[in-house]
Amino acid sequence: MGDLTEFAGGNGNENNKMTFEPVPAGKYVIVAEKAAWEATKKGAGPMALKITLNILQDHAGNPEYQGRKIFVNLNLRNHSEIARRIALNLLDGLKRGVGKPTCENAAELLNIPLGCSVIMKPAKGEYLANNEVTRFFPRNFEDFKITNSPGSAPSTPSAPTGYQAPAPTGYQAPAPGTMNAPASDGLGWAPNNTGMQQPAGPPSAAPNTTTGA
Repeated sequence: MGDLTEFAGGNGNENNKMTFEPVPAGKYVIVAEKAAWEATKKGAGPMALKITLNILQDHAGNPEYQGRKIFVNLNLRNHSEIARRIALNLLDGLKRGVGKPTCENAAELLNIPLGCSVIMKPAKGEYLANNEVTRFFPRNFEDFKITNSPGSAPSTPSAPTGYQAPAPTGYQAPAPGTMNAPASDGLGWAPNNTGMQQPAGPPSAAPNTTTGA
């Protein structure tokens, strides 16, 4: 028989707590704990910034879903202008949500609590039911406040308990040679070698062909 003594110390019951089932639609306090560039299923060219979100509590302060994960794929490098624009809008919301609207590195977005709106997408064909983030916003955003009873003043969520931000080690930079200079839109998040049309620069002044008398 194989010797398993070196593998002692596990807890079989711990796996029962781990689940990838979607959480109910609603608003949650989350942190982005990992971010990494990954190639999409469409092959060479398109890449997505995959962000792993960790739920701290729901908007009412309930920790029932604490520790559950939500995965967000931002198609920042994509041939589809619609997909790219959706990704840019979510990225902008994420940056503003953590209070860093001008940051140029995904590592700066990690381990800072913020709010997000989540919907549940039902299973379809080979795809299981999953969550989708539709919006990011700061934790003190007006829409994130709740009312405990009719006529009572809205209150902001209480600070998450038992949470300690880890060192910012979750960001994985793209491999050398896979990313070009930032796009001309100045965001610094999308390479400009995908054939997508970049915003046009200001028109150049026409040359002065007038000669003196």
